[in-house]
Amino acid sequence: SFMVVSPEVFDAFVAKLDDPAAPNERLIKTANMKKPW
Repeated sequence: SFMVVSPEVFDAFVAKLDDPAAPNERLIKTANMKKPW
C-alpha cells in the first residue's frame, strides 16, 4: 500500500515505531522463553 501523509503525521508515526514497548507480563514471558535454536 502507498499512503500520502503530511510530514507531521509521518514524524508522529515514526516516533511511535521508535518508542520501546512498555514492559508487561506477556512481553516479559516472551523475552524469557527458551529459544528454539
